[in-house]
Amino acid sequence: MVGETGGLRILLVEDDPLMRGALSRTLRQLGHGPVQSGSAEDALERLTMEQPDMVLTDLHMPTSDGKLFVQTLCAAHPNLPVMVVTGESDRVRLGRALRGLSIRAVLLKPVNAASLAAQLEALSAEVELLRGAKRKRQSSSVPLA
Repeated sequence: MVGETGGLRILLVEDDPLMRGALSRTLRQLGHGPVQSGSAEDALERLTMEQPDMVLTDLHMPTSDGKLFVQTLCAAHPNLPVMVVTGESDRVRLGRALRGLSIRAVLLKPVNAASLAAQLEALSAEVELLRGAKRKRQSSSVPLA
């Protein structure tokens, strides 16, 4: 199962079906397991069920406020790494939009597979630490007979 050995289980939040499909294919080619979501609302519902290693989300979605989504996500899951994908190329506006958000990386659209791979590789060590801490919590909470 991806997420247990090697690749990351990534909750992919993107409103544009074509972009979501392209990102999903790229993530699979890189050895990761994308879980697709077309809206922030759907993504919040999937978080508990899917238990992803990280979230890759669009910042500007027509039906959802991406910034509010990331704020809500980080408040509820402070240790869950979040990477933002955006079409906003104006650095000043992008800086304003991201101010105060707890995100690990930002990629500009169109997303370059090599850049995405590099960012995911950089986050892998953090995810492995989180996985180890989770396993430790789970093993220490198992009652001994």
